[in-house]
Amino acid sequence: RFLREGFGYIALDQERVCAVAFSAAVSSMEIDIGVETHEDYRRKGLAAILAGRMCEHIVEIGKKPVWAHSISNKGSMSTALKCGFVQDRITTVIKKDDTIVEGFLDGLKKAERKADNLTGLSAFRDRMINEGNPSSSVLEKVFGKEGAADFFRRCVMPIRKRDI
Repeated sequence: RFLREGFGYIALDQERVCAVAFSAAVSSMEIDIGVETHEDYRRKGLAAILAGRMCEHIVEIGKKPVWAHSISNKGSMSTALKCGFVQDRITTVIKKDDTIVEGFLDGLKKAERKADNLTGLSAFRDRMINEGNPSSSVLEKVFGKEGAADFFRRCVMPIRKRDI
């Protein structure tokens, strides 16, 4: 359902993506709104504008907009309140132990960097772009086919020669 019904909006400064609002989760009755804003563009109201447009579209298609955020994310809460959301309940979030994540990231830093590893990673990235991945449909709706591929290459899975 998410891949068929997901959508989003972006704010651009020239060709630079400043902020994006998207359907983070889609059900038969609700759409959860996700918002990300580049740090250089925060506190300018972009998230609220994009999320407001998301709300309008969600209501237009007969669904209910919902917003979830970490209790520590005051910016997200502020944006939600600006868009007319009210606090319904506080829920518990289960997350990975930070030491596991730190260990994984440390392992990545220590990983041997070879050209053939980079070639394999590039081939995997191209397969993800060409054959699709969980976010392909939404990225294509937001950026168009070529823009989605470019976004995936530059932001989701960037590979630089210096990474070798």
